[in-house]
Amino acid sequence: MGKDFEDMLLSVYREDPCGTLPNAFWKTRRLINDFKTDYREVDGEVQFLKMWDDRSLQVYWDYEDEFRLDHEFVKGVKFMLLHDKYRDEVPFDEFSNVSSYFRIIYTHEEVLEPELPDGFSFKDVDVDGDCQEISDLISRCYEDLKPSADEVAGWTRYDVFDEKLWFWVFDEDKKDYVGLGIAEIDVNVPEASLEWIQVLPEYSGYGIGKGLVHELLRRVDGKVDFTTVGGKFSEDGPMKFYKNCGFQGDDLWWVLRE
Repeated sequence: MGKDFEDMLLSVYREDPCGTLPNAFWKTRRLINDFKTDYREVDGEVQFLKMWDDRSLQVYWDYEDEFRLDHEFVKGVKFMLLHDKYRDEVPFDEFSNVSSYFRIIYTHEEVLEPELPDGFSFKDVDVDGDCQEISDLISRCYEDLKPSADEVAGWTRYDVFDEKLWFWVFDEDKKDYVGLGIAEIDVNVPEASLEWIQVLPEYSGYGIGKGLVHELLRRVDGKVDFTTVGGKFSEDGPMKFYKNCGFQGDDLWWVLRE
């Protein structure tokens, strides 16, 4: 069932990646064997997909956008990933922690030439030697997100890792790294996903973030059918930035925890 489910999920995902999963396909694919799976297919068309266990709902998709899970199942789960189109079908107030995330897509119909301000340049990451520097830069960009150097090194062991999609923005005057771009590429879809677009707070507004995004899109162009990106949703948050970079869509996902 696992492989059949993966094939069915991939066929749906290719048609509507941001409406099918809240994350890049490879992140769900590596979990499939750890959960129960079910799907329904009629005349070669997928009608329904579900991946779950007794305490969580990891995947739910219905071709008619209907929510067909019974109340007792929903009441029993402690964790749920749910597209916004099913929002009215689930009692959100029964979950103690509710967060919303956007997911949008770039179709590569046009790839703009990446630009950086004068005095800044792109430099490829040394994946064997720069893990601590990556950890430090990300930690300086967030108050509550501080991956260790070992965690960063672990990202290089994923099948979707491509060292050409890890690079810095370098301040030539101060001789310092001020921005970071990391993307993954899944040749089985084929899809690229933007994972880290970081610019030090003191360099915000220079156009460095847009330069990072356009450089990543340039590096994957011709290798993928589309590129996706997601993040925590807020009215004036990163979704607006990525749309200004050419991404499209309005898919919203909910993470529900009890």
